[in-house]
Amino acid sequence: MSKLVLTRKESVGNGKDAVLVHKDGEILVKINVAKVSGKSVKLAFESFNNIVSIDREELYDKKYLSE
Repeated sequence: MSKLVLTRKESVGNGKDAVLVHKDGEILVKINVAKVSGKSVKLAFESFNNIVSIDREELYDKKYLSE
């Protein structure tokens, strides 16, 4: 399991504050901080192929863990 905790600035067009999820140099998901408002942060996830699905945890649980 990999874990990364960091601080990022709100993206302002250049995307250089993005977080990249990759395997062997192939970018699978790009994550940007789209907006910061008070105690709330809006994240933007971009998948570059059809191999990766992106879900909120509660939807994932409903899809795959509910009986």
